[in-house]
Amino acid sequence: MSDKRPALDALSAAEKATVLDELLAARPDLREPADAYAVQLMTDADRSAVADDVGGPCSAWISRS
Repeated sequence: MSDKRPALDALSAAEKATVLDELLAARPDLREPADAYAVQLMTDADRSAVADDVGGPCSAWISRS
């Protein structure tokens, strides 16, 4: 690699998923913290989705007031 970027930064999402799968296969002790972080990310995404869902109807109601 000619530039100074870390190799992981150059990978696609699918390639990063492969790296994670291989890393977890080699280091099963990392599975629990990786899973906990995944749960946290999903929880944050769920909050954003709910906020977006609620924001639409609330915005329409506020603009009518």
